[in-house]
Amino acid sequence: MALVIFDLDGTLMNSIDGLAIAMNMVLAEYELEQHPVEEYKHFVGNGIRMMVERALPENQASILESALERMIEIYRIHYSHGLIAYEGIYELLDQLVVDGHQMAMVTNKFQFMADKIMPEFFESYPFIGIIGRSEEHPAKPDPTMINLIVADSGLEKSQCYMIGDTEVDISVARNAGIQEVFVTWGFRKLHEVSDMAPKNIIGHPSELMAIVNR
Repeated sequence: MALVIFDLDGTLMNSIDGLAIAMNMVLAEYELEQHPVEEYKHFVGNGIRMMVERALPENQASILESALERMIEIYRIHYSHGLIAYEGIYELLDQLVVDGHQMAMVTNKFQFMADKIMPEFFESYPFIGIIGRSEEHPAKPDPTMINLIVADSGLEKSQCYMIGDTEVDISVARNAGIQEVFVTWGFRKLHEVSDMAPKNIIGHPSELMAIVNR
């Protein structure tokens, strides 16, 4: 048995459209230059605050807090725009259940958004934990959220895997002392994390089973 911990954005779900639309609406309100959707793939990964900071011009740091507040308000409304599970994800989850593995999800999204999205798309799946960023849970790559899930699983860390699409997910796996799996279908390309030399790399969800079952 293994514990498979998934990242959300860029791993389970393609959420970039909703994030980009919401942030561009914020920028429009401040009469600032907007960004192409593809550019937001380089802004995400460290939580919504960092995404807002990266999207703002360097000379607009003074509006960070108000822009962040507005982003959260708008994203609550537009989060579902283009939101879809990646091809092969449901089939992967089905197979993990059949093979008796445990599943969890850890994200740098705020907890209230994780609690909104996961039941909407994955209600029928037995995730043992769904943890997002909060006052009690610092953002990845801090290992706190991972360590909580691992403790609840009752498994050894050698049996636990972090599945994600950014350098943040690789780092949090290493910080928590569990195994890492980098996915190439998400927001970062392999060459963008090549300096970290990910130990496991998959290009389609179906390829994960060979790793967790070995």
